[in-house]
Amino acid sequence: MRKIKISVIIPVFNAEMFLKRAVSSALDQKEVKEVLLIEDNSNDDSLKLCESLEQEFEQVHLYRHQGGINKGAGASRNLGINKSRGEFIAFLDADDFYKPDRFKKDAELFNNFE
Repeated sequence: MRKIKISVIIPVFNAEMFLKRAVSSALDQKEVKEVLLIEDNSNDDSLKLCESLEQEFEQVHLYRHQGGINKGAGASRNLGINKSRGEFIAFLDADDFYKPDRFKKDAELFNNFE
């Protein structure tokens, strides 16, 4: 069975308290190729945490809107789509997390239709 490669896009705005769990849950999925953090001009230390996670994990990449301005979740997701390198895209809110084997059935489905 071919391993699918998923880009997980996480818009980040004032999510310092939850972000590490979200990122960890995405990295725990064997189908995840990369996690794109789109920091959206937070008022807390989310940017600092994003920078730290990017340094700690090679699959984590940090992006910001031009000028570092706040554009909202939709624009952040679109920026992530433009920067992604995976075959498939998945969205994850910064205050949420994936359960184990989140993409197992997806991988089976996509592999059945190759």
